[in-house]
Amino acid sequence: MNKKILRQFIMVTKYSILGFLLQCFFIHFFLVQAASAQRYQSAKEVYIEIGLENASLQESFSKLQEVSKFYFSYNTEDLDSKLRINLLQKKQSVADVLYHISRKAGLKFKQVNNHITVGMLNREKASLAQSLEVITQEVIIKGQVADSNGQPLPGVNVYVKGSTLGTITDAEGKYKLSAPNDATTLVFSSIGYQRKEITIQDDTEISVRLVEDVKTLEDVVVVGYGVTEKKDLTGSVTSISSKEIENVQVNSVDQLLQGKMSGVMVANSNAQPGARVKVQIRGTASLVGSSEPLYVIDGIPYDADNMFVYNSRSGVSKDVNSMLNLNAADIESIDVLKDASASAIYGSRAANGVVIITTKRGKKGQKPSFNLRHYTSLTRKVDNYNLLNAQQFKGIMQEAAQNYLDQGFNNPEAERIVDPNSGYFYEGDTDWGKELFQTATVSSWDLSVRGGSENTRYFASFSYFDQEGIMKGDKLERYSGRLNLDATISKKLKFGTNLNFSYSNNPTLNKGMDAVLRFRPDAPIYNEDGTYFTDIREDNPVALATAKYNFESYRFLGTAFGTFDLSKDLQLKSSLSLNLGNFQQSIYNPSYLQAGTNYGKYQGTGQEANNLTTTRIFENTLTYNKTFSGIHKVNIVAGVSFQEDKNKNSSVVGADYPFDQTLTNLSSASRPISTSGYSSGSGLSSCFLRANYILKDRYLATFTSRYDGSSKFAESNKYGFFPSGALAWRVSNESFMDGLNFLNDLKLRTSAGFTGTQSLGNYAWRTLFSPVDYMQQPAIYPSTLGNDKVKWETTFMVDAGIDFSLFDHRLSGSIGYYYKDTDDMLMVVTLPPSSGFKNIPTNLGRMTNKGVEVELSADILRNQKIEWKVSGNIFFNRNEVKKLYNGQATSSTNGGIFLGREVLAEGYPTGTFFGYIADGLFQSQEEIERLSARDPETGELILYQKYAAPGDIKFVDLNGDSVITTDDRTYLGNSQPKFAGGFQTSVKYKGLELTAYFNFAVGHKKFYNNSYQQIFRPSNMLTDVLHHWTPENPNATYPRMVFRDPNSNRRTSTFYLHDASYLRMNNLRLAYTLPQQVMEKFFIRSAQVYVAGTNLLTFSGYPGMDPEATSLPRDAVFQGSDNSLYPAVRTYTLGVNLSF
Repeated sequence: MNKKILRQFIMVTKYSILGFLLQCFFIHFFLVQAASAQRYQSAKEVYIEIGLENASLQESFSKLQEVSKFYFSYNTEDLDSKLRINLLQKKQSVADVLYHISRKAGLKFKQVNNHITVGMLNREKASLAQSLEVITQEVIIKGQVADSNGQPLPGVNVYVKGSTLGTITDAEGKYKLSAPNDATTLVFSSIGYQRKEITIQDDTEISVRLVEDVKTLEDVVVVGYGVTEKKDLTGSVTSISSKEIENVQVNSVDQLLQGKMSGVMVANSNAQPGARVKVQIRGTASLVGSSEPLYVIDGIPYDADNMFVYNSRSGVSKDVNSMLNLNAADIESIDVLKDASASAIYGSRAANGVVIITTKRGKKGQKPSFNLRHYTSLTRKVDNYNLLNAQQFKGIMQEAAQNYLDQGFNNPEAERIVDPNSGYFYEGDTDWGKELFQTATVSSWDLSVRGGSENTRYFASFSYFDQEGIMKGDKLERYSGRLNLDATISKKLKFGTNLNFSYSNNPTLNKGMDAVLRFRPDAPIYNEDGTYFTDIREDNPVALATAKYNFESYRFLGTAFGTFDLSKDLQLKSSLSLNLGNFQQSIYNPSYLQAGTNYGKYQGTGQEANNLTTTRIFENTLTYNKTFSGIHKVNIVAGVSFQEDKNKNSSVVGADYPFDQTLTNLSSASRPISTSGYSSGSGLSSCFLRANYILKDRYLATFTSRYDGSSKFAESNKYGFFPSGALAWRVSNESFMDGLNFLNDLKLRTSAGFTGTQSLGNYAWRTLFSPVDYMQQPAIYPSTLGNDKVKWETTFMVDAGIDFSLFDHRLSGSIGYYYKDTDDMLMVVTLPPSSGFKNIPTNLGRMTNKGVEVELSADILRNQKIEWKVSGNIFFNRNEVKKLYNGQATSSTNGGIFLGREVLAEGYPTGTFFGYIADGLFQSQEEIERLSARDPETGELILYQKYAAPGDIKFVDLNGDSVITTDDRTYLGNSQPKFAGGFQTSVKYKGLELTAYFNFAVGHKKFYNNSYQQIFRPSNMLTDVLHHWTPENPNATYPRMVFRDPNSNRRTSTFYLHDASYLRMNNLRLAYTLPQQVMEKFFIRSAQVYVAGTNLLTFSGYPGMDPEATSLPRDAVFQGSDNSLYPAVRTYTLGVNLSF
């Protein structure tokens, strides 16, 4: 890392935040005024305008009560009904009026607070003091109101129960109230918080903490270009609150979605720091690119699939997790739009769903509130495997080579393996796992401030995250800062900004388990002279970890916006956004590594690659809100959007460096190897509309449309129109439902509409030319064939569901059904070599997804002492490929497209495995010959499996010709779960809170590549191979050990295809909130300490390291291959959250 740049970044950030906070403090102190509490006044202090003419005593007291707000009580028998009172109209004190009446009627008065009692006066003449006794029997109660985290709450209503006496809290959450002596109960209430009643005893200072009313907070969800109440939704939207976010420690924001939402499948590709997370909503919707949803962060569309750096010369690539630049502690809520009605307003980018992330903002009238969060974790690999030691490795290799030679094959290497005098084996005994794995640490610091005055609100944060990988050399270090500002310029004009800065360094070149397994255990770490031991085939893993590799990411995500109220019901909003990413990759391979010498050619190699991505978005929206006649609610949003994307990439490779330890910058290379670079760009212009109509709070309708124009298509196909509509009926608001007191809410909804995809290259419709050296002269040649007929990929979606809430909102949930039909699927079709081109993009596919989603949430216990909440979700998705390009068909795959171990075929899901059915192991040569057939003409024996021997895998002859060929392959299952979901439970007792999160997936298969052992080179293996077939061990788990695998035991078959179903305790957290009265002595509003663990338990029959892992996180289709890139990890965390 460039330390100078980092120091400057930290310094600028520090002074910017400090200067901004000072401004906010001054604004706050000048503009915030405390609310004043009510106090009782004496009748002598209260002046009124009153006149009486021939009024009876009762009429006089009634008139006084009306104009003075004093209450009078009397016995009518004490009043002279014939007496009349006359008083000139003028301004005078209540006491003067009462004294006048006293002299006329012989009465006396006693004031207690605002209550005046009337009695008989014993003297005929009395003074004012004798006529009026004022007793203010009141008590002054004061205190402070805070939220559950100890942050002060302004604007809370505080009042005496059963009276009109009350006040509100000031900007610091403080209040002061005069209450009668006989007052018994004080009530605290505020929108978004549960009402609280406190008994007034002898205390004159009462401070309380209000608990968030989750039901109220969840009533508002963020949708595209606006917010709406959850009860008014017509589409399918699922949300995560800030409380759920705070209870989980994650490295990447997208991990927050795991197991918490129906229809959302989240899988960690592996446990390496910074690894990409696979997110899929309602199945695979496209064959090109990825099936990642569109992320919208504070209103900015964010392409999560546009962060990839690749050095074509060196083959070094980095698949960037685009969510790493966000700090999870900054997030207020996450809303996922799943159906067409909710997501169609994003048009061409919404086919895979939309994830809307809203970050925290300041609150009006809130004193600056600081929050400090810190946690430290220890991370260890899950020990579910063991490696062969040197002696076991030697025995396995010799047995495999001897079996190969005994079959009549000749191979010099096999002969050397069995020859004890060849020197094939080394004298070392190294456990490379122990040398490379470590107990890693994670440290996270987050400091934020939140507050605001009447006109200015702010949220600012700075965080530092440092994660070691469990393999030496792996690391993720991140700095991030955020500033969200809202300012009220005038009654109609408002302004705001959302700014997010981040820097990360993620050196993770180590090849993980591949490095551990590939290097033979009989090799030592060092030579006798102290240099690293090298092997001609593989790099020493310990030496490999010394390669100098950095992947630095500089990210900026910012928006400036303004709103202007054109009228009471019409608002204009304009915003300008910039998403900037600068990715810098550098690596130096020392001369003692193969990559550093290129097999003896060079003295060290270095590579650098840079990728600059820029997205600019300018949007304008008009929002109209109006209620007519109290029963017609109309909300209309219309807008235009302009987006420009640019990408620039360059890479340089150099060689021959003077030293391995120093001078390893690219400028020190004396031999240039290659340089390359490219730039590209695209544009998207759009207009959109959403209209919501609600009648009598019962009948709801939504119409949404978006019209997109993309530069990725030719002029004739540039524009796409994506409409949708939805209807909903709030049955619970009908009069015929009034008698069902247990039913709080019941809503039926349905929607239909179109979304789209433009996941293809920026210039796919054009034929492109590339530079080439021709006869030592620069030239160009047509490298890519364009297709100006390619057009939008469209997805038609139908959704129907029911939302309900029962038993005072203690049980709530939703059940939904969806159907997605993607037509004109973008595909890349392979061309014949005679064309001169490799492939061409086209629209020739069709695919469907359909499924059921269920979500339930229950408050099992809910009282002042204990709370127990349980929630869960489950979803079922069925994917089917309906149509493929026939030009790709081959007879061996029955008309499908075969890629690796998985196949695309009509009538089957994506990720379907295609191969052989295994039927155990051959036990004898006689068994092999018995299954074989003879040539009808020559009588020659045609072996069932040509190179099979006892101990090899026996495959089923599906076509019955007694010979195993490719025609005996069939469909073996797929990598998509039949159903998946998650559930959570939370128990709170006083200051203790225990939460647990689980996720599961059932019914999918995965090919574990390390479960078969191919001996093509002297690589290490798992100790599982010790349970292989021998004549003495015929009931073995694995086939015989044989060099070069002549029977192709490693081919795709059911033998190595495993059920990858699992249930995982994803997170367990025990937290304790320290007593407020104790922490206030240390000037801390709230303090919470907690311990947590991740991946503590996994129930699965899968033999691999992690049933959730995938080797191809970017691929939209093929997810069933597990290369064990990185072991699963278990994390133990200790943390503290402070508010002050």
